[in-house]
Amino acid sequence: MQSRLFSSITIKNTILSILIVWILFAIPSCTGNSSTTKDDVTTLQTDSMHTTDLKPSDPKPGWGQNMTDPMTVVIEKLISFKAPPLTSLSAQEARKQPTPADAAMAVIKEHKIIVPPSNVDTMGKDIPVNGGQIHLRVYTPKTGKAIYPVILYIHGGGWVIADLDTYGASAEGLCSQAEAVVVSVAYRQAP
Repeated sequence: MQSRLFSSITIKNTILSILIVWILFAIPSCTGNSSTTKDDVTTLQTDSMHTTDLKPSDPKPGWGQNMTDPMTVVIEKLISFKAPPLTSLSAQEARKQPTPADAAMAVIKEHKIIVPPSNVDTMGKDIPVNGGQIHLRVYTPKTGKAIYPVILYIHGGGWVIADLDTYGASAEGLCSQAEAVVVSVAYRQAP
């Protein structure tokens, strides 16, 4: 039962990650090319390519016939990592496996795709808790308003896998689209 639950949660979270990556690819390429890594912003200088130029090398899988070509390319990249099935691994081993976010970033780098400039400021903060510290990542819109609503974002992964980086694009997108401060928590994971 526990294995089926872990598998079901993992599959749902993987699908959610894929949808988030799809949203990233749905954003049209534009000039300016910053990308967020960890808790600061870095700039990548590259020749641009549009995501609409991405074409999969194989036919779409039976379960994903309605996927866009760019999303299919991300799935192909994820499969190319040849990671073992998460259900065959311990929680600690599963946390070390490549994610759909890793695949998306690899496709972006490989194809020199320009990521639209971020309209979000990001900062990291450690907060004391019993037995140590927990890291937060705070996303703030760059709209210049004095007051924003605040959203507490608990990333996916079934309380076992994934991390702030895996779900960074979704937290940043939520911040940007909702014009709200998003506080993403690197919660303690089980077991």
